[in-house]
Amino acid sequence: MLVRIFEKFYKWFRQESLYYRIFWGIIISISAWNILSIFVLTIKRYFSDSISIGIETTYLQWNNTFPAVSFCLTKNRSSGRVSEFVAAENIPHAVSRGIYVKNLHDYMFTNPNNFHFKEEYCDGLNSTCGVDILRLRRELLPPTCQFFMANVSYLGKVVENCEDIFKFHQLEMGYCYLANNLLDYQSFENLPLKFGISHRENNLKVHLRGGFIWKYEVQFPRILFLNNENDLFICIKMYIHSPDDLPYFNSITYDAFSDPTIYRFNVEEYDNNPDVQEEAIQQRSCKFPNEKDPGSPWHYSFSTCMSYLRIKFELDQCNCTHFTSPEKYKPYYCDTKGLRCISDAQITSQVKEYVVSKNACYPSCVEQQITLVGINQIQSLDITDTLYIEISITNLPSVRYNRVVTQTYLDLVVSVGGVIGLFAGASALNFLEIVYVLLRRKL
Repeated sequence: MLVRIFEKFYKWFRQESLYYRIFWGIIISISAWNILSIFVLTIKRYFSDSISIGIETTYLQWNNTFPAVSFCLTKNRSSGRVSEFVAAENIPHAVSRGIYVKNLHDYMFTNPNNFHFKEEYCDGLNSTCGVDILRLRRELLPPTCQFFMANVSYLGKVVENCEDIFKFHQLEMGYCYLANNLLDYQSFENLPLKFGISHRENNLKVHLRGGFIWKYEVQFPRILFLNNENDLFICIKMYIHSPDDLPYFNSITYDAFSDPTIYRFNVEEYDNNPDVQEEAIQQRSCKFPNEKDPGSPWHYSFSTCMSYLRIKFELDQCNCTHFTSPEKYKPYYCDTKGLRCISDAQITSQVKEYVVSKNACYPSCVEQQITLVGINQIQSLDITDTLYIEISITNLPSVRYNRVVTQTYLDLVVSVGGVIGLFAGASALNFLEIVYVLLRRKL
């Protein structure tokens, strides 16, 4: 039927004058070019601009989420307890005892950013320098925050047990104690540290056990403390980040100094319309925590994406991964030679370059925007012989970013139909009329 209609149209068109055919040929060509151009723009807009980010200002009703706070043990100054461990285990060593103990101490605190131990000091020993490194860390490092936190308070209320807030995890940056992190809770709604307009103090105060404070200077000044004369000097790094993130090799760290310190931040959050998750990741340019990479041991965030890439790069290039990786990779934990391979290959630098060049890690759709406003040091403490750190939200958040879908698939269909109807003068009703006429003729 369509072929017959086209043949009749072509026969009629050939009978008209040359100028008539040229005129209508130009008009039809321009119309066809316009309809194709608008059609392409409509498709591009759907795939690149279907998500809009607006600003919400009804802050009086908000229950805001406090940033995640993490403390990680990264170094210690004293190797006394390591020496006691070596003596108790009667570990033989080719080098002097002092050199071996110091090297074992450095080995215990290696992480993706720190490879200071010497492989040659382990000559004559097994592939892990004569020790079970996981057992060594387990026996010599504190498993809970109670070992080094004297007092914790949130929003002006004392927290009786620091473990109610700070949960212990073995992460790539060492033994870490995480507060308000998605790793311990199912969703942002379940996070315990919230604040709003009804609270007078929007802060988290932590007193670390003092007695002896030392600035351990390798790259940055960091805090060391001593519980008693038999304990280790512990070096602590502090991380302030979005609750969906974890401390990782490219994280920003904040140092606590010998003077009591207040860190002041501003926080802005993202709220996502339920329809946003139905859109393609490429369209929204972010990923939700449940959209983790295949094989990843964590929920999704930018930091976990980077850490998972690091593990894959290590396995690919050195056939092993750092012993601070999650337990599922325990059969692939590196010995000293493997750690040296990771160090020589500069895996972390490779991962950073790869993520930038390939856009391999999307930001998180729920990531907080955290801005450091200032750092203040105070002169006196209510509790003596402690190291004081306060994380404070300077201003109650007055804006919130709202991510919404501006064009769904149905909107795309309507837009395309409108373009066709505009230039072809056609609509669904016209097609129904044609079908009706054809059927009636047959009858």
